Amino acid sequence: MFDWEDLRHFSVFAQRGSLSAAARTLAVDHVTVARRIAALEAQLGLELVERKPRAYILTGDGEHVARLADRMLTESLAIERVSRAGGINLTGEIVVHAPAALSAVLIAPKLARLREAHPDLMLRLDAAGGEADLVVQWGRPAGGAKGGRKLGALRFGLFATPGYLNVREDADFKFIDDEAEQDVSPEADWLKVQAGRRAVVFRSGDLLVRRAAALAGIGVAALPEALSGSLARAPDDGLLLEREVWLIVAEDVQDAAAIRAVGDFLESCFTPSALAMAALS
Repeated sequence: MFDWEDLRHFSVFAQRGSLSAAARTLAVDHVTVARRIAALEAQLGLELVERKPRAYILTGDGEHVARLADRMLTESLAIERVSRAGGINLTGEIVVHAPAALSAVLIAPKLARLREAHPDLMLRLDAAGGEADLVVQWGRPAGGAKGGRKLGALRFGLFATPGYLNVREDADFKFIDDEAEQDVSPEADWLKVQAGRRAVVFRSGDLLVRRAAALAGIGVAALPEALSGSLARAPDDGLLLEREVWLIVAEDVQDAAAIRAVGDFLESCFTPSALAMAALS
């Protein structure tokens, strides 16, 4: 029998392609990764990597074992998700990934409601990648709506402080854009149409940072109405931008009561009335 940790280290190496990349992912040093691979080879009686002066290269046996290991890791993560979801019980830790702006403004402020209804549920909410029980994302999932449901839709507008808008003509507006000059999001594309030839004075890939910049009074930002808060609406050309928000649930925990409860809570955060209340806060 082999050591599971040895197999996990080898699997990450196979996915990342180098000892150093695997070490960074696993938060260990590259010597530990090399030692784990050697231990797995000894246990299996197979040469999994060809050791070259500057790199480890997977052998044929190594590629085969890597494919099997990847499937085993996927199944083990599924078992962990089922365990966290708690079966029919409304207990356990549920992992939700969501864009930071949506988490901060629309989801986190309503968590007391979930706690009151289900005090034994522990919600872990972050924007990181990796395995999650539920994922809140912008836009319809790839391949259509299978495995997901639409939570709502957020309308965008141009927003700035009242003071900024009151002392400037429309032609003198400056704009707050996404982090790159090329279009990287629907709102960035929409903003370019709205701004026309007018200047961009600040860029950030973080929606919350762009909102903070608008609140600082440096320009006009494209923001969801629900995130506008004390900002005032700036004139636009009437072209509507609306972005859907969808919920994706891991297939192996879709029937768990805890998952359904959290999914229903998330849906309540994106109702028209909830979005309208958030815009006023």
